[in-house]
Amino acid sequence: MGPDLHLANDALAVSVSRQGGMLTAAKAGGHSFLCSPQGPTEVACFPMVPLCNRLANNRFTFAGRDYRFTPNTNDPLYLHGDGWQGEWKVSNYSKSQATLNFTHARGPFSYKAQQTIRLVGTTLHLGLSVRNTGTEAMPFGIGFHPYFPRKGAKLQFAATSYWSERQDHLPNTASPIPADVNFAMSRPLPTCWLNNAYEGWRGLVRIDWPHQGMHLDLHADPLFNTLMLYAPDAGNSFFCIEPMSHLPNELNMPNQPNLHVLAPDHSLAGGIRMTITKTEPQ
Repeated sequence: MGPDLHLANDALAVSVSRQGGMLTAAKAGGHSFLCSPQGPTEVACFPMVPLCNRLANNRFTFAGRDYRFTPNTNDPLYLHGDGWQGEWKVSNYSKSQATLNFTHARGPFSYKAQQTIRLVGTTLHLGLSVRNTGTEAMPFGIGFHPYFPRKGAKLQFAATSYWSERQDHLPNTASPIPADVNFAMSRPLPTCWLNNAYEGWRGLVRIDWPHQGMHLDLHADPLFNTLMLYAPDAGNSFFCIEPMSHLPNELNMPNQPNLHVLAPDHSLAGGIRMTITKTEPQ
């Protein structure tokens, strides 16, 4: 594995690691708009493939067959798929864009994934695709897991429903959005633990950092119809807004409207865009 890739234009600078296909840094005008969580791993955003988030009991049943997984972190549940822990190969690399590829052929899933990273003006474009290279149809999902600086941040997005959290950090029940975690209007994050999925999301999130004179608009393709908000507590330096193509643990839910069953050699693809706008510091 070689050193990080470094992309830059007049407005943005991004570093990318082949390990995990991760963005390790992203800055605009000297200010970080993606950040690394506390810990030994430098990661500012990673792709989720072929599934997003957790699986209850590390298993699911599909087409009459039972599939089992081994936990891939210290968490007791299989988490975020395989791509974020594998080595990606670079197939295209220039000053302002890169294409990385990942191949997986063990366990229940066989697939090839591709991630594209492009800088266009003040916008960071991230694209992700997955192709089923197995011999049977299988359910697939993709998503992105960016980390944002928490200090002074205000958050705004519209959604229609909210999932409470149960044991093992899995979704429990859907309900109207409680007032203290409703971000229809711009507001700071509450100080409590948050790890919840939102549905009926319109594909747009705005994050303001008034003290830095900067805001970010995140636009997601319609494929990413679930938004995960992860903000451990006010003592942490980050929070996460995760556009995903399905709910956490949806493979084990009675209704599965967001799962994408791919026949052999069929693909699933989508992208997000993060645009930075400079304002007057407050």
